[in-house]
Amino acid sequence: YAWSKLLKGMLRIDNVDAQLGDGLSPQFVMGTPQATINDAAAASAVILLSPDVKEELPVLFLRLRDAAQNKRVPMVELSPKGTGMSKYVRHSLTYRPGEASVLVSALIAALAGTLADRQLAGVEADAINAAAKTITAALASGKGNGNVVLVVGRTSLAETAASIESGAHSLLTHFGSTATVLHAPRRSNVRGAMDMGLVPGMLPGRVSLAQGLDWFRGHWGNVPMMPGKDSQAMLKAATRGELQALILLGADPITDMVDGELVKAAFANIPHIVAIDTFDTPSTDLASVVLPAAGYAEKGGTFTNIEGRVTVCTPKVSAPGVARPDWMIAVELASRLGFDLGFESVEDVSAEIARVAPAYLALDLAAAHGNGVIAPLPGAREATIEALTASANETAAVTVPAQVTAKAPTDAPVIPQPDSYSMRLVSGHLLYDSGTLVLNSPSLAKLATGDAVYLHPGEIDRHGLKAGGRVRVVSQRTSLNLEVRESELVARGSAFVPFGQMGGAAAALLDSTELADSGAVKVRLETVTE
Repeated sequence: YAWSKLLKGMLRIDNVDAQLGDGLSPQFVMGTPQATINDAAAASAVILLSPDVKEELPVLFLRLRDAAQNKRVPMVELSPKGTGMSKYVRHSLTYRPGEASVLVSALIAALAGTLADRQLAGVEADAINAAAKTITAALASGKGNGNVVLVVGRTSLAETAASIESGAHSLLTHFGSTATVLHAPRRSNVRGAMDMGLVPGMLPGRVSLAQGLDWFRGHWGNVPMMPGKDSQAMLKAATRGELQALILLGADPITDMVDGELVKAAFANIPHIVAIDTFDTPSTDLASVVLPAAGYAEKGGTFTNIEGRVTVCTPKVSAPGVARPDWMIAVELASRLGFDLGFESVEDVSAEIARVAPAYLALDLAAAHGNGVIAPLPGAREATIEALTASANETAAVTVPAQVTAKAPTDAPVIPQPDSYSMRLVSGHLLYDSGTLVLNSPSLAKLATGDAVYLHPGEIDRHGLKAGGRVRVVSQRTSLNLEVRESELVARGSAFVPFGQMGGAAAALLDSTELADSGAVKVRLETVTE
């Protein structure tokens, strides 16, 4: 919130993005009906259109596995490759990368009674119809809470978010008020950053710039007039020499963003880079100024989990040297720039959030209770309007902006064209990678698997390869020699390259322009000659 107020309220800058180009749109995340993890564990049916939760959200994986095994909650998985949940769900439908929306349309048609009569998106008709039958029977059984929970996130970084969002919106429309969404983002506390407006076009409390314009002008004095650029758009602007300064707030784009070539080209063209971080990273190495920030256990405040639950945390150890909490750095920078954020303690920040951020009204009174609370609090908005109206003059109109509502995409997602020569790339995170916190933990750093390409045994045989050998993986952007690893979870016709491993193979292969134009990334396999 402190950084959002500084950037958007004081400097009127909306070029802010906490997702680094690998999530779903903020409007979808904050504007769809929300499910809790408990809702998913007690649902009549669960549909997973998400990354591998065992690798990326392991605590959620344990809850879902328990629900599937012990509570017998029927689950259907839609994914471009098998996952850690595949052996626990009733049906695992592995679609061709980039064709999630095609599979969802076929599933919805089968749910409505029009059974599939041919293979669609690489999935056999019988599998689609069987999944639809299971969901229909589950909803008719009367078991569970009567709801369908959709677990939704980027299934692969090698296909666009548009196909996932389009499919999720179609499922929400089909199931109506019985469907809710449990979002599956990949960064810790990214939901809290989004809720506080650290994404383009949004203000704190899940309201858009247009919705919150008058409200935040009254509290902050200024707000940006137009939505800004997301991370990809900022980097592309930098390559054209249009970006003069970049602030990295705990971000390492060099190793953590899709399209590594774009990031490197952008960084080479940015005159001033300010990095605020806890550890040295490849991105801080290129910064003009580095400000040390306190780590997660060295500062007080709150964190927000994937269901939007806000929990208070307190410092467990003292921050070393001159490292400070992020909000203190924001306050100090604001002061040097001639602004006063009005905060002297973390409690001041929390109190202002509870007064100003529409979805978080009165949350400071409840956030310290038990296992946290989910915003918005029931009745908080109405009570705030009543209190403000009572204190205003008789002619004043008090309007608290409503939470943003997600709208279905107006443009159909790009469906990749069939190509018998190329394979389609799948890329996602494994539990252990070359992330900053992993690499700075001696006991965890050695667990990262390293760069490799995972192939179905049949593809290994077809290409004349062998597990443990090498192959040249060629994309539109580059070519890399990678170790071949065998995996039954990868479908024939696809190649899985994990993202974020040491060496950055996936980021080098991925091309944001190809993703936008083609809906997926294609690669070829070529024999490596000794």
